[in-house]
Amino acid sequence: MSSLPAEHVVTVRERSRSRAVTAMRATIARMRSTAAEYRSMVEQTRSTVNAAQVLILQMDALQRALVPRQPLDVNQTGALDDRVAFRGRQRAALMAIYFLNVRDRGELIRDPDGSCLPDLRAARTEAIVSARELMAQSIATSGRIGIDRSVEISDAKGATLLVVPFWEAATA
Repeated sequence: MSSLPAEHVVTVRERSRSRAVTAMRATIARMRSTAAEYRSMVEQTRSTVNAAQVLILQMDALQRALVPRQPLDVNQTGALDDRVAFRGRQRAALMAIYFLNVRDRGELIRDPDGSCLPDLRAARTEAIVSARELMAQSIATSGRIGIDRSVEISDAKGATLLVVPFWEAATA
């Protein structure tokens, strides 16, 4: 058995180490490239999701605009209950009256007038806008947000249909 000179063994080790370092550098470069591709794909996905959300909102608005409203029978007699007629040129649409009552520390502050809105979704949107306005007003006057309050949406008969907490309006 012949033994290799020490210089040769050191050279072989250095070459092996150099190859390993080169292979690791190549692996790291591929990983960086893959990470960059994934970041690009994530940005494209976010952009696509945002575009889809805009399209959904536009389609919802279009659908609401195209849904025919029940025409008002002008010969009808008697109360319209919780519906109010809004006359257009030739037809009138019936819209429900929603009351946006505010609950503050257990006390219910009733909406005396109500709002004529097409549906509960519109009432919820109105409640969020009102809650934000009330929070801004509260901050300006007392420095308190009043996030523990809520808007209770009720119908003309007084039945609570939906509760919108102020914290939801702050995060929506």
